[in-house]
Amino acid sequence: MFSMRFDMRATAMGAPATELYATAIEMCAWAEIRGCLGAVLCEHHGSEDGYLPTPLILASAVAARTERLALTSVVLLPLYDPVRLAEEMAVLDIISRGRVSYILGLGIGARSMSTSAWTWVRVDASPMSTCNCFAGYYAVRLSSVTGAASK
Repeated sequence: MFSMRFDMRATAMGAPATELYATAIEMCAWAEIRGCLGAVLCEHHGSEDGYLPTPLILASAVAARTERLALTSVVLLPLYDPVRLAEEMAVLDIISRGRVSYILGLGIGARSMSTSAWTWVRVDASPMSTCNCFAGYYAVRLSSVTGAASK
């Protein structure tokens, strides 16, 4: 049994990002056949070598190419409109047939989240109030997209 983690860093001396993404999707399909338990996709921003700013999009591509592979997506909750994120997660739940689990991150601190392009992000909200607000939106959106209440 094994699992994989992808960060999609495209360093100057490595493969280009287009090749990294295509290869990651292929690796997941290959690994599923060989007993891989799951893949983890973590959201990162502001890195010169790319990293993975949109884990839900990559998770969607992997889910479309696999049938059983469990996926974990780490998303930075303060960077999203909660309704939009809930809708995207609900659609990904349909595409993956329920194989995606989520880790809701709050970032690594106000200093890192309030630099450059992220000055609009609210970093002073309490973690529990942020998560509780999102959880309510997610339950409503999942129900409206799938036509059934979330489990």
